[in-house]
Amino acid sequence: YAMASAEDYIADMIDKACKGWGCDEMLLLELFVTKTNAEMRAGKEAWEGRTDKSLIDYLNDEVSAYFSDHSGLRKLLLKLLKGDHDESTDVDEAKAEEQATFLHDECAALAPRDGVRGSLQRLAPRENGVRVR
Repeated sequence: YAMASAEDYIADMIDKACKGWGCDEMLLLELFVTKTNAEMRAGKEAWEGRTDKSLIDYLNDEVSAYFSDHSGLRKLLLKLLKGDHDESTDVDEAKAEEQATFLHDECAALAPRDGVRGSLQRLAPRENGVRVR
């Protein structure tokens, strides 16, 4: 994977997350939150070029029922894949507060489930410091 282009790396990791029984949603989530919109669009195009399928449709089917009762996380994963999130460095304090509350509530709801809360907490420090403030 280290020698692959950025878009091929994304396509490879999507394949890895979806290979075998079930889907590794945490791998997808970690991959998607660490990539820019342009990288995600290029990775999506690379994957679709290999398979001649819609990646959005494929992942919508592939992402397990694990997230079905927490549709916010499922929507987040698919929204990040679309590559259209705000990448500006401007901070909207009210929106940041709202999003932090939402994430807190989602994590609290998932706490009994194996490792999801810890996985989401490990992702948070990777966010751009300007946007986290």
